[in-house]
Amino acid sequence: MLAHLKGLLEYQDGVVAIHPRHEKVITSLRTAIEKGDGSLDKESTRYDNVFDALRLSAFRWQLKRAPKIVRRSSFGITETRAW
Repeated sequence: MLAHLKGLLEYQDGVVAIHPRHEKVITSLRTAIEKGDGSLDKESTRYDNVFDALRLSAFRWQLKRAPKIVRRSSFGITETRAW
């Protein structure tokens, strides 16, 4: 879930907007540290419970994959993404 939230926050300059009055959410995002195994280091993260709530609420949000564009050439068929 950590990688999923990171993807939502960083994808094309972010698809998530957080109002400045939510200081705990912003602080938790700024202080979040990922362990080497892809999990959150809760001892180093301030408001780790708020961060967990954000991760859980973002879990159902999915980024749509780009449609495939099939190009035919004399060398064969190549598939690319639109974005």
